[in-house]
Amino acid sequence: MARGGDTIRRCFARLLLPAVLAACQPVGPALIERDQVNYTAAILEAEKQQLLLNIVRLRYGDIPALVRIDQIVAGYERRFSASIGSSVEPDLDFTDDFAIRGEGQISDRPTYTIKPLQGADYARFLLRPIPPRELVGLLAGGAHLYTALGLAVERINGIPNDELLAGPEPPSGRFWRTIALLQDLRNDGLVQIDFVPDQDGDGERVYLSFVRPGGAPRDERAASLIELLALDPEAPRYEVVLGVAPREPDEIAIWTRSLIEILSDVANGIDREVDDPPRPRLVGQRREPPRPPLEISVAGGPLPPSDTFVRVEYGGRWYWIEDEARWTKRAFSMILLLTTILERDDVAPGTVLTIPAN
Repeated sequence: MARGGDTIRRCFARLLLPAVLAACQPVGPALIERDQVNYTAAILEAEKQQLLLNIVRLRYGDIPALVRIDQIVAGYERRFSASIGSSVEPDLDFTDDFAIRGEGQISDRPTYTIKPLQGADYARFLLRPIPPRELVGLLAGGAHLYTALGLAVERINGIPNDELLAGPEPPSGRFWRTIALLQDLRNDGLVQIDFVPDQDGDGERVYLSFVRPGGAPRDERAASLIELLALDPEAPRYEVVLGVAPREPDEIAIWTRSLIEILSDVANGIDREVDDPPRPRLVGQRREPPRPPLEISVAGGPLPPSDTFVRVEYGGRWYWIEDEARWTKRAFSMILLLTTILERDDVAPGTVLTIPAN
């Protein structure tokens, strides 16, 4: 009898030991790599869908809505319990008188908070011009300037953005020539950007200067850019300011667009052909197709294809951006980056919705 009991206990131990060892392993560190990637991908996908949905809403005269994920708290719990028992009777039978019980549980209860953007913060986020210093930051970060400045800038030192057809001036090509020179100089490391704290301590001032390696003469492209923008060629650096035209010859005045202007312009690019039959509530004028750096093509239909870059449902129909639309993806991603830049931590606290995602 003793020998049989020892055998059962050894068998039970062999079955129980792996489960106990697994239960003792820490859960958090093993899941950090997986969850960080998964949560990042989920948040990015939600932001892409929100942006596309707001573009479609504007095309149909609806109001854009904005929420953001403020915090995600992931909670894990792993529990395991086991027991072995027996009752000894005169006619002991190991099969009937031994009770073996094991129970395990792994819980994953993440909680995230959503903050709707509303009131004054909502208006400021959509209506204020994009700060020029943020665009200079994109310049320093190696962003594609044709897309970034083409979407966000209306004038540089009074030169109108031809693509936007702003104002009565006929297209001159000077705007895109300015961007081409600036991008070439940046790519060759000939543009220096300085962020200097403001004396009032409320912000910082941004300056551009053109590098002369080893005291060499000024690069011809820099000289052409200075002439094109009507800058003082003797100035050591040029301050970037928000404005329609410069007040001083050592200023680069950039008149930027608001987010609502950018989104509305993109929304007007959605053709009536995406609706079958056409819906009369489609608003706005269909603008002419822009050149590739600003091209954003949104398709629509009763069902989306499987290989989309982003897709949303609105009014019982689907709208999407093709995964192979290279220029559209570049411009859409730049708008998403601009929205991220505009979301500042100093926005006043508002309504916070906490949702347990279990």
